[in-house]
Amino acid sequence: MKRIAVFASGEGSNFEAIAAACERGAIAAEVALVVCDRPGARVTERAAARGIACFAFAPKEYASKADYEREIVARLDAARVDLVCLAGYMRILSEVLLGAYGGRIVNIHPSLLPAFKGAHAIEEAVAYGVKVYGVTIHWVDAATALDAEVRVYSELFSDPAPDGADKDFLACMNPDSLEVLTGCKVEPRMRDIAAAYDKTEKKGKTAPSFQFMRLGYFCLDNKDCSEEHLVFNRSVTLKDSFRK
Repeated sequence: MKRIAVFASGEGSNFEAIAAACERGAIAAEVALVVCDRPGARVTERAAARGIACFAFAPKEYASKADYEREIVARLDAARVDLVCLAGYMRILSEVLLGAYGGRIVNIHPSLLPAFKGAHAIEEAVAYGVKVYGVTIHWVDAATALDAEVRVYSELFSDPAPDGADKDFLACMNPDSLEVLTGCKVEPRMRDIAAAYDKTEKKGKTAPSFQFMRLGYFCLDNKDCSEEHLVFNRSVTLKDSFRK
């Protein structure tokens, strides 16, 4: 029988459904471990109630993501896990986990992707008034991911009020307003989206946009992006450092 590890960060309703399905035989597997990045989250209580081992950790207690993911890998190995299920786990995986369990990780997202890509997909779908709801389950695998260039734009000015009478406009320019990241990994479907967009008349068209979880909103670059060279621009962060 296959052994599953469920990763979750909150209530654990997906974990509960998976565990119940395993118990009644609808899934030919058993949940061997729960991994949670928020000690005290409801999912830890659900796991305890079912007698399932749980590794709950606080990321800030580790020096780096690589450090706590190495601990997770050790726990997965010890539990002889065959499949990892990301069920509301609100963290991006690094090469440590992907390298150890690549091809054995699935993610559950509560919408029919590419629609409603963010963390509040159900609320957004209801507010929009869609007639068809659903979920997307996809593999998480660095081996099939595509390279992309990501341009991270931040504040154009280092001063929030560069137009003051006593200020030099050019001196207020932020020299670090653009950071270009190369070798970033995106899902293969992004190439299909870029190819379709590349065939349209881009002038005056809104480029397809995406939320890269917990990093912000990104859109295809309407000049440099192509099927063979994926380029994304960050348009909006999830939060900023300016005082509201």
